[in-house]
Amino acid sequence: MERILSIELFGQEYKFKTEINEIEAKKAIDLLLEQVNKTEKQQSAKTNHINKLSIIIIVALNMANKNIELQKKNSGLLSNISKGYETLIAKLNSVLK
Repeated sequence: MERILSIELFGQEYKFKTEINEIEAKKAIDLLLEQVNKTEKQQSAKTNHINKLSIIIIVALNMANKNIELQKKNSGLLSNISKGYETLIAKLNSVLK
């Protein structure tokens, strides 16, 4: 079911349509806001003025990097599981012969 959710960034409200369930959407919004606030604090310590678009780009790049890291870990895990299954099947086949 499609719903409209809203998020407030830098004092401006944004609305968007989504089919994600409300609980998952809320988690995603909370994560985004947490990362925006963290990045904004980090950058304001370095300089007096930082462009809001720059903050969003930094957050997006950080989140994309985390996603890539997770994909690598998951890929390695799936590979290990597949190898384990292959070994198990080979052992079962040798016992059954």
